Amino acid sequence: MNASQTKKILREIPFNKSIMLVAKHGVGKSAIVKQVAQELGIQFHDVRLSQCEVGDIKGLPFLDEANQRTVFLKPYWWPKDPNSKGILFFDELNRASKDVLQAVFEICLDRRLDGEPLPEGWRVVSAINATDDYDVVELDPALLDRWFYIDFDPTPKEWMSWATGAGIHPAIVDYIAQNTESLDPPVGHLEAGKVYPSRRSWSQFHDTAMALGLFDSPDEGLLTQIAKGWLGVTVSITFPKFLANDFARLKPDEVLDNFDQVRHKIEAAAAD
Repeated sequence: MNASQTKKILREIPFNKSIMLVAKHGVGKSAIVKQVAQELGIQFHDVRLSQCEVGDIKGLPFLDEANQRTVFLKPYWWPKDPNSKGILFFDELNRASKDVLQAVFEICLDRRLDGEPLPEGWRVVSAINATDDYDVVELDPALLDRWFYIDFDPTPKEWMSWATGAGIHPAIVDYIAQNTESLDPPVGHLEAGKVYPSRRSWSQFHDTAMALGLFDSPDEGLLTQIAKGWLGVTVSITFPKFLANDFARLKPDEVLDNFDQVRHKIEAAAAD
C-alpha cells in the first residue's frame, strides 16, 4: 500500500480499529503516522516498545488507601481526558519482550489498560520491520489478527514529492529520479554491519552535506566519505560523479524557467 492509500486508511477507517504498518527500515512508517495526526489536529504519542519494560506500559503499582487495594499509575502517554483524540503509536512491536507484548495486547484487543478504557477518539497504530532481514521476535497470530495489516510500500515518486517540499537538495531528488533502486535497501538478505541506503538515511545525508557546504563547493573526497557513511559504498561512488557531471550540466528548461536560481552556474561556466 502506497503512502496516499495508507494516509487515507489512517484518517478514515473507524478509530476503534487498530492498524499495523509493516515495511523495511527507514521508509517513513512513524513519520507518516505523525503526519496524519498533525493533519487531523489530534495528539500523537510515540512509544518505542523495544526500550520498554512491562512497568513502562502497565504503570507502577501504588496503594489506593481509600479502597484498600493496589492500583496502577498509568504512564505519561496514556490519555486521561475521555473527550480527547489522538493516535497511540507503538513502534518496534516485534522487538518488544513477551511481557510488554501482553500488556499491549490488552490495549489493542480490549482498548483498555488495567481496566481503564482508552477514549473513543484514540486510534492504536503499530509499526514493525518485515521479519526476514531483522533480529525480531515472531508475533503471536492471536495478536496479529487484532490489527488491520498494511504492507507499507511508498513509491519513489511519493518520496521525491515529499523531498522537494521538504527542501531536500534537488541533486538528491534528480539522482533518485534516475536511480530509484538506490532509494531503499536492496530486496533480499541484508548483511549485518553493512550500510545500505534508506529514505531516512538520504535525509540524514542531505543534512550533513548541507552543513558542510558540499553541494555548492564540492570536495569530492569528503563527499564520498559522507555518502559512504550514510548510504553505503555503491552510492558513495555514483553520487559524487552525478553531482559533478550530470547535475552540474545546465539544462535548457532551468535557464528558461529558473534563471535566477542557475545564474551562478551560468556565470561560473562563462568564467571557465
